[in-house]
Amino acid sequence: LAALVRVGFAERLIVVGGVEISIPDTNRAWAIREMLVRDLDVPPNRVEIIESRPNTMGNADAIAMLIETDITLGSCVVVSNHYHLPRATFMLTSRNIHFPLYPAEAFILVEDESRKTEVIERLGGGPLAERVGEELQGIAHIIKGIYKPRT
Repeated sequence: LAALVRVGFAERLIVVGGVEISIPDTNRAWAIREMLVRDLDVPPNRVEIIESRPNTMGNADAIAMLIETDITLGSCVVVSNHYHLPRATFMLTSRNIHFPLYPAEAFILVEDESRKTEVIERLGGGPLAERVGEELQGIAHIIKGIYKPRT
């Protein structure tokens, strides 16, 4: 998420999340904001949090409420882990919310394409992780405006 700010893709981040079940009394959005600000040098005034129920449905509900009060549809995207996007897409479209959705891992490659091997390793390595890495690189190229089809 920090890469979104560093590469100039986002003016501000709104992190949505609920109580982390594995760490009682800890809000996931708050913890992510703290990591972004303390560990990754994102300016505090560029990261906001919205508390939600601790699941994808709760996040979608919080985004829907945010749209009603604060967000212009054309000014927002949703960023989440690539593996989470299908369910997040389903939850959002079931509420008639149609933002562009981006895999967070692609922004690692927008910022520094030499980290592709690292991304593949973080995805577990192997043929499927390598294929996902190729897709993420393609998305990074689309974001950067340098995409060229290979076939």
